Amino acid sequence: MRNNIFFLTMITFICISSYAGDLDRAFKYINTGDYDKALQNIREELNDDNKNVAANYAMAKLYSSRDFKKYNIDSATIYINKSFAAMPLKPDDKLTKKYLKFGVRDFTIKELFDEINKIAFEKAASVNSFESFDHFLIYSKDSALNLTATDKRDEIRYEELKIREEIQPLKEFLNNYPRSKKFNAANDLYEKILYAEMTKPNTYQSFKEYLDKFPTGPYAKDAQSQYDQRLYDSYLKKNKVEDYVEFEKNFPKNPFIAAVQDSIYTLSTKEHKAADYNSFIKAYSSNRNIMNAWNKLFDLYTQNGSDSDYIFFQKIYPSNPLKERLQQELYLSKLPLAPFKSNEKYGYVNTATQVLTIEPQFAEASDFSNGLASVALKPCGDTCYYSYIDKTGKVVFERTFTNAGDFDKGKAIVAISYCDGDPCEYGIINRRGEFVVNPVYIEIQPATEGLFAAHNAKGFGFIDETGKSIVPFSYQEVTPFSEGTAAVKKDSLWIFIDRTGQKLFPQSFKNISAFTSGLAAVSANDSTYGYIDKTGSWLIDPTFEFAEPFEGDTAIVTIKEKNKKSKEYGLSLRYKIDKSGKSCYKLINPNAAVVKKQDNKKKKKK
Repeated sequence: MRNNIFFLTMITFICISSYAGDLDRAFKYINTGDYDKALQNIREELNDDNKNVAANYAMAKLYSSRDFKKYNIDSATIYINKSFAAMPLKPDDKLTKKYLKFGVRDFTIKELFDEINKIAFEKAASVNSFESFDHFLIYSKDSALNLTATDKRDEIRYEELKIREEIQPLKEFLNNYPRSKKFNAANDLYEKILYAEMTKPNTYQSFKEYLDKFPTGPYAKDAQSQYDQRLYDSYLKKNKVEDYVEFEKNFPKNPFIAAVQDSIYTLSTKEHKAADYNSFIKAYSSNRNIMNAWNKLFDLYTQNGSDSDYIFFQKIYPSNPLKERLQQELYLSKLPLAPFKSNEKYGYVNTATQVLTIEPQFAEASDFSNGLASVALKPCGDTCYYSYIDKTGKVVFERTFTNAGDFDKGKAIVAISYCDGDPCEYGIINRRGEFVVNPVYIEIQPATEGLFAAHNAKGFGFIDETGKSIVPFSYQEVTPFSEGTAAVKKDSLWIFIDRTGQKLFPQSFKNISAFTSGLAAVSANDSTYGYIDKTGSWLIDPTFEFAEPFEGDTAIVTIKEKNKKSKEYGLSLRYKIDKSGKSCYKLINPNAAVVKKQDNKKKKKK
């Protein structure tokens, strides 16, 4: 037993002696600069024990020596890390005590560790690239420097990725560095670029694809908004009732559903006819414009404001939702009111009972037409401002007008500017005060045969009751339509047109009257007049000094005859003629009874 113990002790002593001797020589060689011999001795020690703290320390010192031809700060870092990992050294350990001989202790290990890592960090910082700091982090165990190096590495890479704006590199960064301080910024950039890439086509389908894949993504709210908008826009381009109906059915929660319902209403009633509103009410009872449609329908049927209109409406629409309004207006329609002046103020009196119904309070007042009357609430100064009242004396809409015409078939011509000082702005309103024709005209004349002669900056033309241009604005003057025709003046000559604006015939005239009884009085030279038909043919030759329009089968003409008493002066005598041009009557006094020409001849014979 004693022999065994002695044997083991001797082996240990020999090993330690051998170990000590090799390291002793290695440190001496390092101090003398004999680095190759030092390297050989240290390698032998590490071959025997690669965890040897002193040997790893020596190797780190060797590789961090700048005059060593194999100087390598990475190798130095690897070896000092092994020594550093063994800290703290155990004071009572025999090997620790041997390390003291070579100056290897905790503080010297820490000192060399700090020095080597500092050199490695400065090397990475001098290059200042993602790769240099990433390389540093592969070897370094310095926690403080590693944090700094990590931040710098990640910041450099993030700035590169910001410039490149590519999905895959960003994705790799996020996968590889989930704890990076730049993770959130990189993730935000990744989400932004991903959203931009997926929705690059800018179609509702592309936004829908993003929503399907990332319903809770950071851009889901914007994607939903863009999807809703572009989906609506795709239907807006079609602009057909059946497509809007499909949209309403399939996408009831779309924020543009109100606009879709408005489009259905507008397209369904674009002709503004009673039949259109009637069909709309039957087909789209849940549309938000349903009451508007009822009111429009009511206005069309009762545009004259007469009791018979209201009774008829109630008869054909017994279930209408406007019963209260209907009963009120039916009652008012039967009131026979007329303006009444008292103490320089106007009110209205019931002409049937002579009872003052609306107290005198207006500066001006007109007769009621279609149930409404225009009044001036205040005395006129440079400009009069008119409002419309109903038969209760209530002002029916807030807007005032500088010119307010009578209502006819539910519409009135009004102006909103004072034409003497400003450009005229005439338009047409309905009985609800809504402009059915915008106030953009210098003048609008009362309708004839459903068309309004209007004047804008380009000239005169014709519009219908919705403001649609029927005849272009390219004429100096126009006459109202009569018997489907109107006369228009251009370059000082008049021509006749039909309701589409087409010429009836090529002839033009210096002066004209409207067609009545199928004939029009015209003058080609502004000195003699005759009558033409709608083909432009002369039915009565131009032999008259002047000719007036036909009224029924007769017209008044002026004939210049010789003056028997004076050769210098002729007499202008007026006659009534028939459609053949034959004289029927001679007008002795236009204001007196007409004397037949035949009777005058009989008297002369006697």
